[in-house]
Amino acid sequence: MMRFWSLTIVAVTALSIAGCTTGPEKWQKPGMTSDQWAVDHASCRSRARKLADDEYQNYSSHMGSGGVDNSAGFSAAMRNYDAKRNMQGIYDRCLRRKGYSKPAFGKA
Repeated sequence: MMRFWSLTIVAVTALSIAGCTTGPEKWQKPGMTSDQWAVDHASCRSRARKLADDEYQNYSSHMGSGGVDNSAGFSAAMRNYDAKRNMQGIYDRCLRRKGYSKPAFGKA
C-alpha cells in the first residue's frame, strides 16, 4: 500500500512539473534574444530551485513524526506541492526583475 502512495505522489509531482513548464513564448521582453532567454531562464530557475528547496528542507526538519500517522503521505505530498508552487513564484519574480512580462491570458 505504501508503494502505491509513493508512486501516486511521484506521478502527481511529474504531471505538476510538466504543467508548469514555462517557455519563452509565455514571457516577453523587448529585444530579447533566444540566447539571453536561455541564460535568464536558467539563472532564475536555478535560484528558484535553491531557495524553494532550502525553505522546504527547513520546514521539513521542523516536522516531528511521532507514532503512526496515516496522513503522513498526504502531508508530504502537500508540502511538495507547496514547494513547487513557491518555486514557480520565485521564478516569476526573478524574471520580472530582469524586465520580462507575461502577456494577458489569451494574448500570447
